[in-house]
Amino acid sequence: MRALITKSGVDGRLIEFEITESMLMRDPAEAAGMLSRLKRMGVKLSVDDFGTGYSSLAYLKRFPLDALKIDRTFVRDLTTNSDDGEIALAIISLAHNLKLKVVAEGVENEAQMNFLRSNGCDEMQGYYFARPMTVEDCTQTLIQNRRIHFTKPRTASRSAGRTFRRAPDHIDRPATAPEEIELAAIELEWLRRCSVHSCTAPLAVVAALERAGFAMPDDVGRLKVTDNGRGYLSSYDSQIKKRRRKWN
Repeated sequence: MRALITKSGVDGRLIEFEITESMLMRDPAEAAGMLSRLKRMGVKLSVDDFGTGYSSLAYLKRFPLDALKIDRTFVRDLTTNSDDGEIALAIISLAHNLKLKVVAEGVENEAQMNFLRSNGCDEMQGYYFARPMTVEDCTQTLIQNRRIHFTKPRTASRSAGRTFRRAPDHIDRPATAPEEIELAAIELEWLRRCSVHSCTAPLAVVAALERAGFAMPDDVGRLKVTDNGRGYLSSYDSQIKKRRRKWN
C-alpha cells in the first residue's frame, strides 16, 4: 500500500479508506494493527455502514478512526420514522463525543438534508447532490467548481436573534406563526431530552438555550439543563394541559 501511494504521488492525507464493521470485527486485533499502519502513512479511515454490523462500541476507542458513516437504512426514513431519527441523532452524538466526523449516506431529498444539517451532521452524500459520475464528469465538476449553495440552517438563523420571553399564563388561541412554533419546538425537544440526562445538542440549539438561561454546556460540550429550564418545561406542560381541558 505504501508503495502504491508513493508511486501515485498523491498526498496520503487526501486518501480515505472506508472499512465496514464486519471487516473490523472479523479479527479486531489484526484490524487494529492494520489500521495503525495505514494511519502512519497519513491516510484517513472511516467505518462504512455504521450501525448495521455487530461491532462493540469499545472498539471505537481502540481503532484509529477519523469518521463514522451513517448507513442509508437509517437515513431513508429519518424524517418520518422517529426511531430512525433517534438512531441518526445517537450516531452523530456518539461520533462527536469521540471526536470523529459524521457522514450520512443515501441523502435523497431536502427534508433529509435539513434534518441532518440542523442536527450537526458534518458531511452528506447521495442522489440529492449528484448521481454517480464518470471520471471525466467528476473532473469537470471539480474544474468548474460546481456546488450547491445553501442558506444557513433555519434553526441557527432564526433562533440566533430571537428574544426569549417568559411563557404566558394563558393560551387563548393557536399562535399564528407556524415557522416560529416549529423552531421553538426543535429547541423545546432538545431541552426536554437533555433535562433527563446531559446530552450533545446542535450548536445553534445550545446557543439559543444558553442565551435563554435554560441550559449550559459542560466541560465536554454536553448540554445541562438549569433550574430555569426545568421550570420552563413545567410551565409549558401545565399550559398544554390547561388548553386541552379547555378544548375538551
